[in-house]
Amino acid sequence: ACHSNGMVRARHKTGQTRTGKYNIVPSIPVLPSNQADENNQLRHVTYITAVSNDNLIIQETNFSGKQHGALSWYFAKALNGEADSNRDKYLVPNELRDFMTEKVRDKMNNQQIPKIKTGEDKPGIKLRSLIVEASDSIINIKIKNTKPPRDLKQFRQVESGYDLLFERFNHQIKVFNNTGDEETQFPYDQHRHWQQIINKHRLLKGLANRFNMQLKPIKMTLPEGDDIHKQGELLHFSIEPGDYREGLMALTLFNLAGNGTLQFVYPLTLYGDSYNQIKKFPFHLPPLEVKPPYGGDNLVAILCRQPAYSLHQFLNSKTNPPTIEQVMAHLKDHTCQIGQYGFYSVGR
Repeated sequence: ACHSNGMVRARHKTGQTRTGKYNIVPSIPVLPSNQADENNQLRHVTYITAVSNDNLIIQETNFSGKQHGALSWYFAKALNGEADSNRDKYLVPNELRDFMTEKVRDKMNNQQIPKIKTGEDKPGIKLRSLIVEASDSIINIKIKNTKPPRDLKQFRQVESGYDLLFERFNHQIKVFNNTGDEETQFPYDQHRHWQQIINKHRLLKGLANRFNMQLKPIKMTLPEGDDIHKQGELLHFSIEPGDYREGLMALTLFNLAGNGTLQFVYPLTLYGDSYNQIKKFPFHLPPLEVKPPYGGDNLVAILCRQPAYSLHQFLNSKTNPPTIEQVMAHLKDHTCQIGQYGFYSVGR
């Protein structure tokens, strides 16, 4: 139910939106009593709604250069086999829940988190098992009131369905993401920022494509919520594996600021007594203070069965976003799950 509790489309921020704030369908009809027994919670039914709050306004976003609803897009992907984590050619509810929750949340920068209630995991839906690999290489950008640098790489200029919007306001370039949030801004004559921001989003896109469907999603929570956070506010992130039995106890954590700057967060030292494998989850990150650069940050967590020492050394030496190929080269001998959490900040 892409519209969840209603069927209204509107304009909001930079694209089409979907909202459930108007209750056009009064109620769900009561099922026959032999199916709606309170002791039988419809184990054969999986309920999927686009959001957990009917009053949220959900924006369409870019997929392959066109605007789509994220829920329906990833539901179609799931039916094409991308959610089949054990590759048995059957899609069961828990596979669908893990895949759609992670993919929609990442794509929509935590503005949209589906509510999925699953029943039994058997027998599932028989699949054609058609899996199409997503491309990491190109970022679609829209440009308003300015021109891109001549040496800009790995982008495609579009008028709609963009990943990033670069718009000039007087002497500043402001950058907005696919959900209309301001990622960052910089002086219009400092061209180097264009490439760094594009490189940041290429890395995030590549990491999202490497989400390991054979492992449960990483649980990343922020008690302060997903509103815009203000200067000086303290943020308390916590991280834990989706399933402790998978043995993912070795954490790598880094942040990508709105302007693309890479900040290596964990392990805190290379390699003092404070680091080996985390012995107790959830792991509570030391409080992060909101300070410049403001805008859109993305906290990236990688949980592996063994510490990724070479990746730590590599990330600790960088301030610019690496390529997805460089990151994955350091993880080639590891079993890992990857997660990310987008959050936004402003100055006072």
